[in-house]
Amino acid sequence: MSFHKGKLFLFLILIFSTNFLLSQSFELKNIKHFYLSNKLKVILIQERDTPLCRLRWVVFNGESSSFPGLEGLATLTARTFFKGSFLFPESQLSRLLSYYGVKISSNVREDKTSFSISLPSRNLERFLSILNDLLLRNSFPENSLNEERNLIIKELRKRNEDPYFLTYSFFYQHLFRKTPYTRIFFTEDSLRKITSQNCLTFLKRYYIPNNSLLFVVGDFEVESLKKILEKGFEGWTEKRLFYPYIPSPLPLKENLVLIMDLPLQDPYFFMGNSFPVTNIEERSGLILLNEIIGGSDFSRIRLKYKESLGFCNFIESGIVFQRNSSFFFVSGQCRSDKLREVITGVSMEIKDLKEKRIEEKELQSSKEYIIGDMLVRNSDPEFFLSTLEDAILLGYSLDYMDKVLKEIESFSRDNLLSIVNKYFKIDSNLIVVAGRKDLIFNYLKDLGKIEIYFKINNSWEREK
Repeated sequence: MSFHKGKLFLFLILIFSTNFLLSQSFELKNIKHFYLSNKLKVILIQERDTPLCRLRWVVFNGESSSFPGLEGLATLTARTFFKGSFLFPESQLSRLLSYYGVKISSNVREDKTSFSISLPSRNLERFLSILNDLLLRNSFPENSLNEERNLIIKELRKRNEDPYFLTYSFFYQHLFRKTPYTRIFFTEDSLRKITSQNCLTFLKRYYIPNNSLLFVVGDFEVESLKKILEKGFEGWTEKRLFYPYIPSPLPLKENLVLIMDLPLQDPYFFMGNSFPVTNIEERSGLILLNEIIGGSDFSRIRLKYKESLGFCNFIESGIVFQRNSSFFFVSGQCRSDKLREVITGVSMEIKDLKEKRIEEKELQSSKEYIIGDMLVRNSDPEFFLSTLEDAILLGYSLDYMDKVLKEIESFSRDNLLSIVNKYFKIDSNLIVVAGRKDLIFNYLKDLGKIEIYFKINNSWEREK
């Protein structure tokens, strides 16, 4: 997972598309779906006259399913999955995959693990025989496990030098405190405890066909592909599903301000709150509201607090949908003496939206921006597949994307007013600020209850 200022949630911020938009990459009539006998759901996207095929295999468990005390297990399992089995030893497997022209990458999020795989179509059956053996007899070789563990630790150390990432992770962990979602921010200590047997146990519990989704993009017919897959996954059988219980985050009754004492001249901040979202209409409204508040360069807070006016080096908002909950955030970096003005200004923009209807012109321009933005995003095949898998993760069918567009297009000012009053808060937000305590405390002391944290070794300790 990579984090970049101003682009933190490009990989999950908008989980929708449209029939019109989908046609920019693939014709809808060329999308077929079926189940194998082991209950694996397969979505075939027919792409004619190409010698290559792309697979995207999704397991609907991610880091929130890592075992307590072994945070990072989902990530380490994914990173070492294609390293070796008893039939294909470590040294042989790497050469074999290279010989067959197979390229693989993995990505682990809170609720899912996905593998992106590309290879020549003629080698699909050979690759499936390897994949099936890894599913049934993976050895998680100790050498590869240690190599990947060390690589992840290096990545963690680099991230932990980034004040933006530190502020976000602190915000997220407090927002979802006492829930398994916080396991996405694992530590070196938890990684060092993980063994090959732990990875194997995780695989046996979650890497099962009825907990997976397989996209196949290539020049295939349904019946011939189904025969190839049935043979390729022989012995990989349906099992009982396990999902960890994820309670709703504890609601805040007042603003809570957390100060992370760091030697920064210009502090970083995150503010927001979490909530459950249950239907497409509300998701669509939240996507629209995010765009209006701070989702693009022409949104309210970006225009009002931009760098050229002497406020923020950057400022943005986002709405994130997860399986069990969602959250809205505003993040930025600004001058210490402008911190209070910016944070209270964001609250005033939300208050304004709660008290009066948005102007029709602003509403329409926000709708147009979202559609145009999705046209650009959807031209990327990986983003297209990620969009579809997220819709399925959230419990929707493939026509979810078309429904979201129709909801956005038909959303009225009154609809939007009801959504903002239901979900957005101005006096019970979590506010996390990373900067020099002596420079920022006086600007924050009247915003709510304050807790101050200092970094001691590799952990954050609250001031008593």
